[in-house]
Amino acid sequence: MIDENSQHRTAQSDQPPTPANESTMTQPESNGSAPQTATAVDGFGEMGAEAIRLLCGERRRVDVSAIRRSLADAMLAWPGTADERWWKWLVETGRGLSYAARVIDASPREVFELLRHGVEAVTLGDGDESTLLVLTGAKRNKFRLCALPGDAAGRWVSQRELSALLGGTKATVERRWVILDPMSDDMPLAADGHDSKTGHGEHAHPSPWSRLREFLRPERSDLWIVLIFALFTGMLTLATPIAVEALVNTVAFGTLLQPLIVLSIILLTFLGFAAALKFLQRFVVELIQRRLFARVVARLAWQLPRVRLDAAHQFTPELLNRFFDVVTMQKIVAQLALDGLRVVLTVGLGMIVLAFYHPWLLAFDAVLLVMLTFNMVVLGRGAVRTSIAESASKYAVAGWLENIALCPTTFKAVGAAEFALTRADRLTTDYLVAREAHYRVLMRQIVSGLALEALASAVLLGLGGYLVIQGQMTLGQLVAAELIVTLIVAAIAKLDKQFESFYDLLTSMDKLGHLFDLPVEASSGLIHVGHSGAASLSFRGVGVRYEDGSVGLSEVSFAVAPGEVVAITGPAGCGKTTLLDLLFRLREPSSGRIVLDDFDLGDLRPDVLRQIVSLVRGIEVLEGTLAENVHLDRPEITTTNVRDVLRRMELTDDAQSDHVRRNWSLDTHLAHDGKPLSESQARRLMLARALVGKPRLLLIDGLLDALPDEDGERLLEELKRTRAGCSVLLATGRKSLAAKCDRICEL
Repeated sequence: MIDENSQHRTAQSDQPPTPANESTMTQPESNGSAPQTATAVDGFGEMGAEAIRLLCGERRRVDVSAIRRSLADAMLAWPGTADERWWKWLVETGRGLSYAARVIDASPREVFELLRHGVEAVTLGDGDESTLLVLTGAKRNKFRLCALPGDAAGRWVSQRELSALLGGTKATVERRWVILDPMSDDMPLAADGHDSKTGHGEHAHPSPWSRLREFLRPERSDLWIVLIFALFTGMLTLATPIAVEALVNTVAFGTLLQPLIVLSIILLTFLGFAAALKFLQRFVVELIQRRLFARVVARLAWQLPRVRLDAAHQFTPELLNRFFDVVTMQKIVAQLALDGLRVVLTVGLGMIVLAFYHPWLLAFDAVLLVMLTFNMVVLGRGAVRTSIAESASKYAVAGWLENIALCPTTFKAVGAAEFALTRADRLTTDYLVAREAHYRVLMRQIVSGLALEALASAVLLGLGGYLVIQGQMTLGQLVAAELIVTLIVAAIAKLDKQFESFYDLLTSMDKLGHLFDLPVEASSGLIHVGHSGAASLSFRGVGVRYEDGSVGLSEVSFAVAPGEVVAITGPAGCGKTTLLDLLFRLREPSSGRIVLDDFDLGDLRPDVLRQIVSLVRGIEVLEGTLAENVHLDRPEITTTNVRDVLRRMELTDDAQSDHVRRNWSLDTHLAHDGKPLSESQARRLMLARALVGKPRLLLIDGLLDALPDEDGERLLEELKRTRAGCSVLLATGRKSLAAKCDRICEL
């Protein structure tokens, strides 16, 4: 299966870029594109809107009029025929509605597997661009198909029928699909309308239990399979005490060998079948574990790049340590699905069998059930709260140790090592106190379970013996009842570990919720911008007030003409960085307007804006090759583009610069700290990354200030040579660089 962005980049290196680049919003040309677009809008618009509505489904909040508007914008922004552009229109519409829509090239057989795992998909009808096939569900070997236009209600079809609709013998041939990942259903895992000021610590919404329910919802079909397997396994487990009962009764009436052989063969058959079911149960649970991990990774990979800047005080690298709770969650889900269900079903089925032996044993069951409920509900009160507090203390210790590792020079100073130890000791004490509070709750349940274990065994022995003496039970029934109670008691003895695991599972969901609750940027807005060339810019009375009430910018007004290079200067703390944040939509102005070309900046969809505007700030090198750090896997950027921009930034062998080293190539692997590049070369790399996307407005926040005077001025001159296609705002504290710009704007 091939994702749309995973095409081999070297193969593109010798191909010229397409005239209508998908990453730049261009006005439809008058050479026939406009009529094609009008035809496509008339023929595809209503059908495409209905397809998006069906993909969104009943559980997702959707505004049909918003779908139509977003689809119409996409069709204007990317003109062409439905056969060429249908997938682009649907993907951009989905992104505009905050749904994780993406394009894959895959065979129908591969997509069938995705559908079984909760993915929803749409593709063109085989050889017919006037038909969309929308697949919105799967049950075993049947799939829910909506053939548009006309069949929005949908019908269930077999895999064979669907394969025939998708080309019959060509069912293994790849075709283009738009899919909606099931993580779009996970939005309830995050707090709706989360207020970053309140913090996550209140756990107001949603609760760990509601997070867990929503997170396991896509796995419900497989969880039902596990439950059914466990139910049959539990019933087959009772074959042993029932066989012992029959054996005792048989021996009591004679010593024939034949019944013993028959009984042994029957027991072997039942236990063998139970073993096969246990294996299948473990296999299904293993698949669930894999999908849980993949879904968490997909969710966070989608969410983290979209986290709003005003959540920066919540979002730290240490916070990502919570990701490892997914491993805890995997193991506990597997444990509860295997051992936990076995314990519950053993207790439940055992009680049912005992109840058939005698009414007194039915009363014994009732008392035992009440005591188990008391142990779980009453004695376990407060366990989740104390488990969460314990986990928070644990992560505080991990965060401090991570801080020590990130500041090695600081903690080698005189007295700093003692400070590290003192803080670690205090945080460890906090953890031990929290652990003790949690263990007190567990201890109540452990003691209660042990007492219940002893009491149940003793009471059943006395009660069963009395009933045998009174002739109300046979000896075989007593032996079977004792074996069943032994199973029940052994299961009760394991309940304390199951309780602790369940509390840890809820705590893991709460910790992952710290990541899921990070607020993301709105993805709505205009996607059709009919301008090309360098952008014009206008600030009109723009002000910014920070969350703490302090003023970041006050009544800023100025304009930038297309192709102009403007220096933004001022003392430290005057708001240069804040101003560039506004232009890159990392912040929103508290007052005033920012107009880019003829559009209010806030009206543009953030990802569309960032195709027009590039921001260069600090050094952010990704682990990967030099070429990957430039193109970032953007399909419209070729190897030729990468080489050209590296040459302009004096990072190639043929560049006229003393800074060039011949010990790397485009395939050279770079570490996260930029090695083997020097700091100066890493800064040039950041500029190359921004320029290769051909932005119409380039924002530079202090990046050139750390370069030597001659290098900084030479790079600035290179940027000025591209003024026909790009305007530049340079935030700088160096007067020599500001003097080289066309104009200076002082804050």
